[in-house]
Amino acid sequence: MEAHMVEFKPKEYANVVTLRSGKDLPEAHKRIKKVERTKTTLKIHEVKNCIEIAAKRRMSPQPAPYVPKNVLITGAAGFIPSHVTNRLTKLYPDYRIVALDKLDYCSSLKNLEPSYSSPNFKFVKADITSADLINHLLVEEKIDTIMHFAAQTHVDNSFGNSFEFTINNIYGTHVLLEACKLAKSIKRFIHVSTDEVYGETDLETDIGNPEASQLLPTNPYSATKAGAEMLVMAYHRSYGLPTITTRGNNVYGPNQYPEKLIPKFIILAMKGERFPIHGDGSNVRSYLYSDDVAEAFDVILHKGVIGHVYNIGTKKERRVLDVAEDICKLFGLNTQEVIELVQDRPFNDQRYFLDDQKLKKLGWQERTPWEEGLKKTLDWYTKNPDWWGDITGALHPHPRISNIMHSHNEGCLLQLIKGSKKGCGSDFKFLIYGRTGWIGGLLGKMCEERGIAYEYGSGRLQDRNSLMHDMIRVKPTHVFNAAGVTGRPNVDWCESHKVETIRTNVAGTLTLADICREADILVMNFATGCIFEYDERHPLGSGIGFKEDDRPNFTGSFYSKTKATVEELLNEYDNVCTLRVRMPISSDLSNPRNFITKITRYEKVVNIPNSMTVLDELLPISLEMAKRNCRGIWNFTNPGVVSHNEILEMYRDFIDPKFKWQNFDLQEQAKVIVAPRSNNELDMTKLKKEFPELLSIKDSIIKCRVYVGNLDPRVSERELEDEFRIFGSYKKADGKKLVILLVSAEQRVEVLEDVEVGALLDTEGAQVMVVGVRVLVGVPLGAEARHHAVAAIAGLHIVAGMKLHMLMVYAPAYLPKWTQRASQKPKLNGRDDSL
Repeated sequence: MEAHMVEFKPKEYANVVTLRSGKDLPEAHKRIKKVERTKTTLKIHEVKNCIEIAAKRRMSPQPAPYVPKNVLITGAAGFIPSHVTNRLTKLYPDYRIVALDKLDYCSSLKNLEPSYSSPNFKFVKADITSADLINHLLVEEKIDTIMHFAAQTHVDNSFGNSFEFTINNIYGTHVLLEACKLAKSIKRFIHVSTDEVYGETDLETDIGNPEASQLLPTNPYSATKAGAEMLVMAYHRSYGLPTITTRGNNVYGPNQYPEKLIPKFIILAMKGERFPIHGDGSNVRSYLYSDDVAEAFDVILHKGVIGHVYNIGTKKERRVLDVAEDICKLFGLNTQEVIELVQDRPFNDQRYFLDDQKLKKLGWQERTPWEEGLKKTLDWYTKNPDWWGDITGALHPHPRISNIMHSHNEGCLLQLIKGSKKGCGSDFKFLIYGRTGWIGGLLGKMCEERGIAYEYGSGRLQDRNSLMHDMIRVKPTHVFNAAGVTGRPNVDWCESHKVETIRTNVAGTLTLADICREADILVMNFATGCIFEYDERHPLGSGIGFKEDDRPNFTGSFYSKTKATVEELLNEYDNVCTLRVRMPISSDLSNPRNFITKITRYEKVVNIPNSMTVLDELLPISLEMAKRNCRGIWNFTNPGVVSHNEILEMYRDFIDPKFKWQNFDLQEQAKVIVAPRSNNELDMTKLKKEFPELLSIKDSIIKCRVYVGNLDPRVSERELEDEFRIFGSYKKADGKKLVILLVSAEQRVEVLEDVEVGALLDTEGAQVMVVGVRVLVGVPLGAEARHHAVAAIAGLHIVAGMKLHMLMVYAPAYLPKWTQRASQKPKLNGRDDSL
């Protein structure tokens, strides 16, 4: 042998070459001595070159630790990631931790209990294979860091259901990578792989696989993890995605699903059953305690170098038989009686052995000795025997994926909701159901106007889990339920769609109330007063209304029957405020559900006095009732009654002088409808006592509030609360529509001087309409506007002792966009459809 050559094995040559990636000088010398004892040749100058490179790297300054802001952890309710999530949430309160999991069979929200009450923690139930959801989540949560744990991991399962592993481990990773590429906001993408991608390690070698080793997976699970790694590498090289990959040994500790070796043996020992061991039990594995692994990911997150791979391993190895024997000793069991050798896997790697020096150089060390970690794990399972519910299938010698969702997750969700609620502070935040409905839509707008934080629910009322996840996401102080089936276009629809009506009006409402009760959240439930009809104790025209504690006496329609049923059941829930709405009216006549709009489209109407709800006045009251923590049943209409004819007379007088209608009686009405209608008067003593300013039904209709917008951002919402309703004039000048704005006399507005009051105000046939008043400040009517506008100041009707001025404009070029489209018909609110 020549003096300038040494002998080595191919794999050990690879170990030396990896010194170029940053091995320190002492390690390089140690490797050379190892190579010198081998039998294959290696040029000495190559080794020296490795040493020189290592020395230079050692002298280079270390970069500052990475500090993330919004961290997404996938698969967070699983074993290892839950320990990482809880650690980061606790140690780094300035980081926002978004935990994502689809809650598969081997994950549990119980694993995340330590993070529930933390204000920097948020849970999202989702599947990483849903591209649209992942794309939205990265943007919505402003994610800058991803720790990707989500995967199918049990090797036994991969032999029987390998396609599931391909979908989750490869396709799911690809979805995440593509979303990161599109988001362009990711500063770290930590991909969690496994030591099994290296394939089997030679039993004779004492040098572990370094990060530069070739990937040689031997089972479907490790093959999918290797495939995912190739995608991660490709996105790093092609798109510059800042990736880091980890490959870890086996992990054990609390919370692990018992399909894995150590928890399985512990639980079997607790049950007094035998330990099934694959093959002869000689397979060798390395085990790390879960707390140590969580710390390793902490170090990699902050100190890991982009583009690098880090092994998370230990040099301490044990045969499967050794593990079984150690557990037997802790339980005082005879190994000969307990251990049972069973059929091996189709292929079972004999050994996985890692080189862990690179991670140690970042500052990580294994802290928990095997004996201590095993004792801690045993103690945890002894104290939590029912953590995973029914795990019979997992204890089988060759378990397969279970499709059963464990019921314990619901209890965890409820605890998570409570924890989220505690973290939201003292400010109000409303969760509203019924976004596409009339009342639900108005509630959102009113919250915006009043500066109240709110979000709409996305879950269906019948879906318990989706409601829980809405509450975890929103963290509401109150829930408003404006969702329900009322019929399309009216309650007759419910007669032929009874199951759908029950599902939403009864089952859905009760589900929402039940979840909120468990989470201690008040529900403002919009119900109906159409569950009564005039009777001997409450005769028509008597002024005697039905009170909150009266039992429903009208079940003529299936809709009313479901509403009466659910109201009675909701009485058992002390966290519900039931608001009985009747024949809702608003200033927006464009809405087909507006009672005024409805009856103006009928050829004939009955003429019966009824209690009705003016939404412009009462919906703001519902927000205040939530703040006051009102509960129980409340009649939710304006005091008094108004008949169909009285409403139509106002419509004729204020809107359309040519409008005409015909009446018919209840017998005639019954011939053209499927289900009878409710007619009644509700007693409003309770609500009037709580809100003395509540207007009677007729006054409220005539003086219906209309919000035309605050045109001056300097004027706050509170300054606009002192509003007035007034009769104004509406007409056309030169064939053009006039836009009417009323301005408080206390505010100063620049007005045109060239006015012709008589021409504008004394036009014959001018229509009278109700107009809502908003404070209007600083509208610029300069020289250019004078060319296009005509305005007048005139003394108008005195309201509440204050004189008002009217500004009339028919050339709206200078006004906001909402004045620039004319409607086909004047509206009760004095606006076009576009206002």
